[in-house]
Amino acid sequence: MAQSVLVIADSGTGKSTSIRTLDPKETFIINIANKPLPFKGYKSKYTQISKDNPKGNLTSAASAPGIIKAMKHVNDKMTDIKTIVVDDWQYMSSFEYFDRANEKGYDKFTQIAANLAMVAKLPKDLRDDLTVIFLTHSEDSTDINGNRKIKAKTIGKMIDNTLTLEGLFSIVLFGKVNKNDDGELEYGKDMSAGSGGTKPVIGTGNHKVKINSITFDQTPYDADAFNITLHIEGEPVTGEFNGFLKDMNNPNGPRFEGQVGRVRFSPYPFKDATLSNGNEISRDTEVLKAMVFLSEVVGKRNELDAIEANTIEDFMAKAVTVCANTGYINACLGAREWENKEGYVNNDLFLPKRSRNGAPLEALDVENSNLLTFDKNDTNHFRPMVKKESATTTSFEPVSTTGDDFDL
Repeated sequence: MAQSVLVIADSGTGKSTSIRTLDPKETFIINIANKPLPFKGYKSKYTQISKDNPKGNLTSAASAPGIIKAMKHVNDKMTDIKTIVVDDWQYMSSFEYFDRANEKGYDKFTQIAANLAMVAKLPKDLRDDLTVIFLTHSEDSTDINGNRKIKAKTIGKMIDNTLTLEGLFSIVLFGKVNKNDDGELEYGKDMSAGSGGTKPVIGTGNHKVKINSITFDQTPYDADAFNITLHIEGEPVTGEFNGFLKDMNNPNGPRFEGQVGRVRFSPYPFKDATLSNGNEISRDTEVLKAMVFLSEVVGKRNELDAIEANTIEDFMAKAVTVCANTGYINACLGAREWENKEGYVNNDLFLPKRSRNGAPLEALDVENSNLLTFDKNDTNHFRPMVKKESATTTSFEPVSTTGDDFDL
């Protein structure tokens, strides 16, 4: 299995320019946009592969079938090549979208997402001594709370709702350009988080944590459903530890001193619903109950009660600031396991449901503790992944109206 790497950065930050640091004798470039490489002397180092030039180390294949065919050709026929670079990968889906612009309906978006996934997953079937690097543009977005998010650029929400590109890779790098005191550009990345002896991400169990911030996020699949997410940090870790940067846009800035994590208030989003027994569940009422419980744990009930708002969104915009940054509390953190496209198992953290057995959050100074004790065998605390047998289907085969564009 080849190593796959996704590099995400703005246009002009040096993604393509960084190719010049690679050994051309061991590198093959898939130049999707078919544009000149941005460094001197590239024409003498990288030549177009063809029937007359079978040892060429560059192709302009842009379709999913063409890119897959090129990778397989390098894998099988060019064993001296150790690195494949897929430059401007975002244009693969853009070009396919343009080619299919006259098609109606949503099926084309599903197929475009399937083609992206097929190309991204191919390195799993290539030889072990290969590294496949995908270079793609970044995209800035904001959630409903105004928080900035940086992600791989796609052709829109139709793709984002179907596929999370970053989840298909075992290594994802975010590039950024900074200016030094002399105004000169400096190229860098944050790769030191977790390089110490303790992981920078908090896990399941009982912990002493503080809430750095709270977000009230609309789910991508239902405009009426919301998640309350606690962005927590554990106690400072002593010894060998490198926490995440507090600001990913400032590589020289301060780091978290403890393990961090995002914890959903509930394993399920808050949404209006009717139960099988006919009882009605009010989203807004359940959100208010959750925030009342949290405010009592952090000692901010009076401040929460003083909030005036006309909608639940307005209320939460004020409530999240009231209940965050109030010091350490005790927490029981549960999780749901899930497997990404690369086969790695991840945990989505959540707070176990309050019951007669106890509560998932509690103040530090409680005399008679009622805090839940994490139990991995309790499905209210931990939901293991159930693997399903993968079925073979032709519906996920790469499709392109332009056909296979890699040809010797």
